[in-house]
Amino acid sequence: MKETCVLQAFVLHTCGGASLLILTAMAYDRYVAICFPLSYNTIMNTCKLIKLIVAVWLSDVGLMSILIFMFIRFRICRTHIVDIYCNNPSLLKLVCEDVTVNDYYGRVAIVYFQGFTLIAVTFTYIKILYTCSFNKQARAKALQTCVVHVVVFVLLQFMVVIALIAHRMNTISPDVYTPSLTN
Repeated sequence: MKETCVLQAFVLHTCGGASLLILTAMAYDRYVAICFPLSYNTIMNTCKLIKLIVAVWLSDVGLMSILIFMFIRFRICRTHIVDIYCNNPSLLKLVCEDVTVNDYYGRVAIVYFQGFTLIAVTFTYIKILYTCSFNKQARAKALQTCVVHVVVFVLLQFMVVIALIAHRMNTISPDVYTPSLTN
């Protein structure tokens, strides 16, 4: 049971992280296409595109692998998973040892995935809006191109934040390990 649950958690977190990072890469691509249309092919050449894709997947798989490897060292003493699927917080609730280090690493991963992507996408869209603010036709085309992307990104961010908050609240997600700040 442990191996399949760990695999499910790895796949779930990798797909979630990849979704945020791919949407961020798409925002950068749209930024270059709208703000530098004549230089787009030079800036977003095949080499740069491959580097961007590799960076997205290496950072995602790397961070999630560390997250999972940090978990597998623990001895499991509970068997009841409180969620309908296996994820890192659910797995940590099965451990009877101190998971403070895992908790802090999880927070760093959250800041990276949520914070970095939010800042990068916000920056690109502010630049896009500024560039298009002087031309009504360009503004309409940019909005038509970018609205769906922004809506998907915001909804994904919102769903992830709700899930993260739920795991921090004992009344919503029981048996949450909450590290003491006095240790």
